[in-house]
Amino acid sequence: MTDPIFVVSQVEIYRGADAERKLAERNDRAYADENNAILRVPDARWADAQVYERETWMKYNLGARVDRNGVHAAAFGHYEALPRDLGNVIEVGCGPFTNLVFILEGRTAKSVTLLDPLITIYQQHPNCTYADGTLNGYDVTTVESKLEDFKPRTRFDTLVCVNVLSHCQDADAALAAVKGALKKGGLLVFHEAPRVIDPERHFDMGHPLAYDADYLNAFLEGFEELYREGNYFIGRKK
Repeated sequence: MTDPIFVVSQVEIYRGADAERKLAERNDRAYADENNAILRVPDARWADAQVYERETWMKYNLGARVDRNGVHAAAFGHYEALPRDLGNVIEVGCGPFTNLVFILEGRTAKSVTLLDPLITIYQQHPNCTYADGTLNGYDVTTVESKLEDFKPRTRFDTLVCVNVLSHCQDADAALAAVKGALKKGGLLVFHEAPRVIDPERHFDMGHPLAYDADYLNAFLEGFEELYREGNYFIGRKK
């Protein structure tokens, strides 16, 4: 049995008996299926997760300049599987710093789009990499939207989605939006670790969804694998 944990924010974390008391008052059991997967939560639960995310960067980490972006770049093999020309590229769930900062080094793009439900707020972060409306010398189109609601008028050549799914409200809709935003033959840069929990022993305000490796792999079957290292995947849409 896992040790109980109850996470409200980066600075408010309960363990042991304190966590058990909190879990008795609030947990995500109502949203879990028989395998403890949590693929969708109601509006109020997702809104709490957004408060967590906003406070993470705009209250507790105002001095931050990266969000493990260099670590991800190394795990992706420094993106060597990607071509030099990314075409029309988008990063969803970009946060205040983006992974495209590393991906665009030594590469070209026709256009750069960033999507995040908190993107307008993140542009106020002191070290936001696109605060001035540019990224690596490219003018940026910003989209303030949930991933689940994103329906672009034209599809993209390259889509970056790194550590996004656990923050979403509806996993099926989010992954459908990712696939739908890519052209046939388009490139997906994807990282998401399986998140398998017991919702009566583990509550994390900022990460409402939970799913196993089989769920993620079923989604990735729609892509021709170009690179894979653990949970780091680059593929071409079939």
